[in-house]
Amino acid sequence: FQNQYEFTKASGQYGVYGIDMLLRKKLDNLNMWLSYSYMNNEYTFKSLEANPFTSNYDITHSVTSGITYSYNSLKLGLGLNWRTGKPITMPIVGNEISNGEINYEQVNTSRLEDYLRLDFSAKYAYQLSEKMRLDFAFALWNVLNTNNQIEKYYRINSQDTVSDIQRFSLGMTPNFSCRLYFN
Repeated sequence: FQNQYEFTKASGQYGVYGIDMLLRKKLDNLNMWLSYSYMNNEYTFKSLEANPFTSNYDITHSVTSGITYSYNSLKLGLGLNWRTGKPITMPIVGNEISNGEINYEQVNTSRLEDYLRLDFSAKYAYQLSEKMRLDFAFALWNVLNTNNQIEKYYRINSQDTVSDIQRFSLGMTPNFSCRLYFN
C-alpha cells in the first residue's frame, strides 16, 4: 500500500472474479485479434476498518487488439492496449494533514486516468544464404505519445504540505533491432 495502511502489518485475503474473451480471425495475409477482460479484485483485512476494498491491482476493464499483415519477408503489426486506471487513495481535499499525517479518503476509492497505448512494428527477414538469415525490425511504442500515468502516491514535504509523486509510462519510443540467425 501507499496510503494510510503503508506501514500497517495485517493478514488478509483477496478475492478475484472476472471473465476473459478472445476473438481471432485470419484472412489470407491478415491476422486479427481482440481481447476483453473484466475483473473485480478486492482485499479483506479483518484488522483494518475498510472492508472489503478494491485491490491495488484491480483493472476492471481491459481491451487489447492487434492486426498483423505478412507479405513475403515483410511483417507489419499494429496493436492497441486500453484499460481502466488503477485504484488510488487520495488525501481529503482541504484537510490533507491531520496530527502530522496525511488524512486519506476511503481506501482505493479514486482511480488514475485510463491507460491507452497504440504500437506499430515492422520486420523484414533477409535470407543471406541457405544457413544464414538477417532480420531487421523497427517498432514505435506509444505512437500517439499518450501521457499514461501508472502510479500516484502522496508524501508530506519539508513545507508540511502534501506532495503527490507521479510516475508515467514511456512516451513515444522507437526501437530498432538487427538479428543474425545461423542454422
